[in-house]
Amino acid sequence: MSRLPWTELPPAVRAWAAELLGSEIVQWQSQQGGFSPGSADIVTTAAGRRAFIKAVGFERNPESPDIHRMEARIAATFDPQLPVPHLLGVYDDGDWVALAFEPVEGEPPTLPWQRRDVVATLDACQSIARWPVPPGIPHVLDFWRSAADDWLRVQSDLDAATVAELHRLAVEAGAHIGGDHLVQLDLRADNVLITRSGRAVIVDWPWAHRGPSWFDALTLLFNVRLYDPSHDVEEYIRGHSVFETMPEDAADAVLALLAGFFLARSQEPPSPGVERVRGFQREQAEAILGWLADRFTSR
Repeated sequence: MSRLPWTELPPAVRAWAAELLGSEIVQWQSQQGGFSPGSADIVTTAAGRRAFIKAVGFERNPESPDIHRMEARIAATFDPQLPVPHLLGVYDDGDWVALAFEPVEGEPPTLPWQRRDVVATLDACQSIARWPVPPGIPHVLDFWRSAADDWLRVQSDLDAATVAELHRLAVEAGAHIGGDHLVQLDLRADNVLITRSGRAVIVDWPWAHRGPSWFDALTLLFNVRLYDPSHDVEEYIRGHSVFETMPEDAADAVLALLAGFFLARSQEPPSPGVERVRGFQREQAEAILGWLADRFTSR
């Protein structure tokens, strides 16, 4: 399902946006990327004020309004100095949910990932990890408890011994993912904007958790490999300070956990309106497994 155009949003949503921003909205530009079946627009008012607004209703996808609500709750707690979008307002009529943010003057990272954009995003991860965690968000250990045994359920072309080893590592991940730092938990290219100054801003926060300061940084690296398997992501683990506190055995364990999670999700029935996400989850799993294979053979 394609992005919903601004002009097809309910009149009440568009009226709310105009009232929030102070005057009639006269221009809008749809933003591409991501998997939401709702709208995503940079809008401009008659007075020249701009905002990013995304909206979705139950009919587009029954889960998506609650995802927007989750993001609204976490975004409302963010410190203004964090490299994240800043929430302006929320619309919720019980069916349609819309979020308005200050616009980020930036573009998605160039794909395949370029080193400068990877470093900028790792810097943003490190900056976010330094701030106090907002109250009331779950811990990555909750995610681990739900996903650690995914390798026992998935269908795979891998041999039984490899699956058993990946499951062992996934279970072991629980010992490495303590911590009380803010984690975005879904860091990938379409959740990053690079500003004109080269700074990275991390967007889309419905799945925010608490966890290790290096967790998002590690997940970024398999997204880098997704677009270029030859990119030397080990360079960042060796050289970027965001990884200084990552235990030696943590990378293999967390990667095995995430590979099982993505592979298991890719084998679930498609979700209405976001059918493409299952294929992307499969691609993410394959990128992680390819990286793990390289790590194992290099020892």
